Amino acid sequence: MVRVRTARTRAVEQNVLQHVERNPRTSTRSVANSVGVSHCSVWKILREQDMHPFHVQRVQTQQPEDYAPRVAFAQWYLGKCATNPLFPDEVLFSDEASFTREGIFNTHNDHIWAVENPHAIRRRAAQIRFSVNVWAGIMGDHLIGPYLFPCRLTGLNYLLFLQQVLPQILRDEQISASTQQTMWFQHDRAPAHFSGDVRNYLDVTFGQQWIGRGGPVRWPARSPDLSCLDFFISGVI
Repeated sequence: MVRVRTARTRAVEQNVLQHVERNPRTSTRSVANSVGVSHCSVWKILREQDMHPFHVQRVQTQQPEDYAPRVAFAQWYLGKCATNPLFPDEVLFSDEASFTREGIFNTHNDHIWAVENPHAIRRRAAQIRFSVNVWAGIMGDHLIGPYLFPCRLTGLNYLLFLQQVLPQILRDEQISASTQQTMWFQHDRAPAHFSGDVRNYLDVTFGQQWIGRGGPVRWPARSPDLSCLDFFISGVI
């Protein structure tokens, strides 16, 4: 059965806007089906009202004691950039995306229609249980990886990854030996990262040029938003 589309009128436009006002998270296709106009018409109506689909950002809950370390790290990082404008390209930022039985939150499909960005967030728990863990990194304009861990992330298999897998990945991505000798390495505060053997290896390999829990430069707790991976690769994976 062919659905008869309603002509675009002022009443139709008002109906579309009321749908979005009642449910800012709705989709344009859902509104189109409810009102009886085309998907493109809904887009045009919302755009004419300067409304945009702002994506929901997933964040970890901040604690009062988190702010001072975050500010300290930001000041340190800005200082490094002021001294060396190319410093961001010399850091290998890394992270793991966890896939559980419940799936993974997809920010691409979660949005809010509004005139101004409401900076909506969805709080998430720290990594506790998962069945698959995927590592990826970004260094300058290079996407490093991704690499699929064969089992649950532990200090031992993370150490083996750093020793045996990461060097090969860097070679595959044509990161030169000279660049590897001078680059910085960053990871977050996941329990596997805090293993004594892991930290000892990073001390030997990178000296004072690594960022993380217990490292020469401390990575602030609950701060995924300070890493470029949080804005791109986690959602893609």
